[in-house]
Amino acid sequence: MSFGYQVLGFGSGGLAAAPGTIDIVVVAGGASGGCQDGGGGGAGGVVYKTSHDLAAATQYNVVIGAGGAAVTSANMGNNGVDSTWSIDGGATEFTAKGGGGGARAGYSPALDGGSGGGGTYIGSGGAGQAGNEIQTAQADDSGTYGFGNDGGHGNGGAGSYSTGGGGGAGSAGTEGTTNQQSGPGGTGKDLSSVFTAGVGDSGWFALAEAVVIVIVLLQVLQVLEEVPLEV
Repeated sequence: MSFGYQVLGFGSGGLAAAPGTIDIVVVAGGASGGCQDGGGGGAGGVVYKTSHDLAAATQYNVVIGAGGAAVTSANMGNNGVDSTWSIDGGATEFTAKGGGGGARAGYSPALDGGSGGGGTYIGSGGAGQAGNEIQTAQADDSGTYGFGNDGGHGNGGAGSYSTGGGGGAGSAGTEGTTNQQSGPGGTGKDLSSVFTAGVGDSGWFALAEAVVIVIVLLQVLQVLEEVPLEV
């Protein structure tokens, strides 16, 4: 008999666990774009693992990272904040890295993050480099089950001053075009076949305009309250 998925929480807090396994999605905060012809902000990194073991009588702590703050006055975008899942008083089991801020005109590269920020042009039309994704480089399960992509480069060819899109969990940001159009941001991670369209952004997670959530899912019968929770 299968009871399907029950969503345990969408906020920072604690979970007192019974022994068992969970399918877990951790999504970090997305970054802001650069100001003044700035590149797009990168999406927060995603960690998605199925059948993760919970220890009996153990408190787990959830921290949700905020999105990067908006910028003004020709600044680089701000990185998003990491989201974490950890044992209370012990190890951090999962870290989703905040997205990388987009570049501002004249500066290269954009910032690294869960997904990298988009680049822009530099100097008298030189192409600016995008930020790199660092989610899959994380230690242990955070990298093994992590998703993130690089941002798109800026385009500074003759007569072209175009910015790159931020990376997403499903694909990289796109380079700015030669006809002065910015590149699109990367796609998110499509988990709609797992969690249905009622969770995340119609089942998608960490587009370059990422939502900031942590989702913990258990295959259980009980109706569960918002965090802090008990199973």
